[in-house]
Amino acid sequence: MLYGWILLRAERIATTSGLLSEILQKAFSKVSQRLDVVPNIMVSTVCCQRPDIPPHLPLRLIYVGRFVRVKNLPFLASVLSELIRYSFPVSCTWIGDGPVQNEIRKKLFGVPGMTFLGVRSRDDVRAHLIESDALVLPSLSDLCPNIVVEALANRVPVICTSEHGLSFNFGGLQECSPTDGEAWKSAIKKLADMERKPELQGTR
Repeated sequence: MLYGWILLRAERIATTSGLLSEILQKAFSKVSQRLDVVPNIMVSTVCCQRPDIPPHLPLRLIYVGRFVRVKNLPFLASVLSELIRYSFPVSCTWIGDGPVQNEIRKKLFGVPGMTFLGVRSRDDVRAHLIESDALVLPSLSDLCPNIVVEALANRVPVICTSEHGLSFNFGGLQECSPTDGEAWKSAIKKLADMERKPELQGTR
């Protein structure tokens, strides 16, 4: 109620994604002429970008964000567990906290290559990003995931939910349905180039 009262009295309304703008237009038709989309832009320098190197083996994935239901982390944990169960070499660093963190830890207990770092500073997050082969974000819904923009700005590939509200296309972004486990497994394998080069089984 208060939210609507504020919106109806605002002279201009800026959103960070086209999807959020559409939602507001449907909910508050009177504000449609006062809406602007101002995408989040991350500026990065070459010195802190991911180097142009082949993927590591095991493949290094990273998740950065809150451990909450909408982030769909039990789904991601199941995907990773199945890949490892069938001997696909993959690891994942998990950064963040939240109410379902213990659930995810228990689900991945005994699964090799899973590292939980808790909350980290912005500089630490960037350092871990550029050491990774891809950011993974399987959210059921994510209006404007800033971490995706930051990863791509640092030349880190992203496997992301198709249910996002980013208002423009990026190179290096692979979209998958947040309920299609086979699509996620295929995207991860393709990133490692393992489907085309099964002989690459060593580590570096």
